[in-house]
Amino acid sequence: MGVDARGSKEAGEAIVKRYLIGFGVVVALLVVAVAALPWLIPLDYDKGQITAQVKAITGRDLSIDGPMRLSLFPLSVEAHGVALANPPGSLQPAMVRLDTIDVELRLLPLFSGRLDIARFVLKKPIIDLEVDPAGVPNWVFAHDAAAAPAPPPTTASGGSATAALGRLSIAKLHIENGLLSFVNRRNGTQETVSGLNLDVALPGANGPLRISGSGSVEKQRYSLDLSGVVSLSDTLASISDASLKFDSISGTGALSVDTGGVRPRISGSLALHRLDITPYLPPQKPAVKPASPAKGQPAPVPAKESGWDKTPIDYSGLDRVDADLHVTADEIRIRKFDLGQTDLHLVLADSHLKLDFAKLNAYGGHGNGMVTIAGPGPRAAMTLAFDLAGIQIQPLLKDSTSFDRLSGNAGWTTAVSSVGGNERELIGNLKGTGALRLVNGSLRGFNLVQMLSNPVGDLTEPHGSTTIEHMTGSYVVANGVVTNHDLDVKSGNLSASGEGTVDLPAQSLDYRLEPRLGVAIPIRISGPWSALHYRMDMNVLKNLSTFGGKPVDAVKHGVGGTANKLKGLFNIP
Repeated sequence: MGVDARGSKEAGEAIVKRYLIGFGVVVALLVVAVAALPWLIPLDYDKGQITAQVKAITGRDLSIDGPMRLSLFPLSVEAHGVALANPPGSLQPAMVRLDTIDVELRLLPLFSGRLDIARFVLKKPIIDLEVDPAGVPNWVFAHDAAAAPAPPPTTASGGSATAALGRLSIAKLHIENGLLSFVNRRNGTQETVSGLNLDVALPGANGPLRISGSGSVEKQRYSLDLSGVVSLSDTLASISDASLKFDSISGTGALSVDTGGVRPRISGSLALHRLDITPYLPPQKPAVKPASPAKGQPAPVPAKESGWDKTPIDYSGLDRVDADLHVTADEIRIRKFDLGQTDLHLVLADSHLKLDFAKLNAYGGHGNGMVTIAGPGPRAAMTLAFDLAGIQIQPLLKDSTSFDRLSGNAGWTTAVSSVGGNERELIGNLKGTGALRLVNGSLRGFNLVQMLSNPVGDLTEPHGSTTIEHMTGSYVVANGVVTNHDLDVKSGNLSASGEGTVDLPAQSLDYRLEPRLGVAIPIRISGPWSALHYRMDMNVLKNLSTFGGKPVDAVKHGVGGTANKLKGLFNIP
């Protein structure tokens, strides 16, 4: 199952996670093997003897179809047309194919057990990483396969890959025009990085590190620049004073990765300028906009799935690593949500993710909040709790619900939870409570004062807006339906109360607004968000002796020749 075009960028993060161990092991094996060749193999050895040595070490067949050169001064190996076979039953015959491998080692450090590489060049490498249906990675070799799923990666000579790196220095590692693929036959995922170019400089296990590179995923180009001071020990790798730029993300900080546990653990702190995580999230289906009703006709009832994506959400990443990160960012973008300066503590342990927003600036306001996600199965449990003040409600509602008619300065508190495997399920299972306080706002497309002062107006095509001096209300959410019973609104000399429901799964509203003008005249607002329908409660109107100081007869028989319009509009006999 491939990644479609809409999900082109989100595949980048998954590939980085999945390739890290396998790609690192492949490179480490190449380094160790090439470093050993000049010592194990005389210069007059033929290729058959070399491939036999590799077979004895790895259990895999090695082929060298092109010329090969071994030299002692300088100590170097160059070979063309090199391929290392996959285990039987793999999708591809070779795990590694190299157009050219060119390595130069410094001689003296080898006597003290160190690998000091002056030059390590791979031209047009094709690396096929694969996890078979039993969960065994193809970078686990014959002598380790019985222990699958794979333990922490080991080098061909024994010991952890991190420990081997501790005895390694690289003046120049260069990968040119590579192709890196990953296939997980256990869950059906498949991803590819093409046009991979990488340059690495690591003078020592405890010293400066510089990495720069680029690659393409589904025709989307990514770039990486990382520098800092690295420290490598048995199972711990860390980098301090780091400067990072990945695609549009940039910042500074310190990170460490501990591979000694059940899963890798990442910890540290990052100070980022702009963090846009949208490209690395699952793709969303475009919302379906309900059709507007014909003039004078009630709005159609939308389909229950309208506007919400039913594409499964992949929660499997929650089970791949543990993490404890402190992140500050000047800007954060999550899909349509834009946040300002943010102080975030991220904890991921045993497939449970907690995002603690100690400081959150968003939509012109500020506050704090917390999000939790418990995975990693096909359906995850989520909670969300926020307390925000001074926010601009119109852009927030537009980004979260696609409803953009209400504006103003608001305070908002909410605590909700849900369970689901896709966006539609999460919305449909939403439950919780909340409260809203709004001042200096307006409701666009609905002029309540004009409607009440001119009852013979056309309610089927409302226009203008209602000024809101203040509005308060609380709500309860159950199965995605928001219910409110205590709305209180003041607009100029007019005040009103209200109650009703907002059906989030159906993206529709059914609300009863009751203005107070000495006598209550209810107004019902209903229909899909994109085409709301407004009407007065004629049962109340027919029982009144006057309406706004005007006789009911004036409504029944018309004012200025509007009798027929009123009879049809208000359904008054």
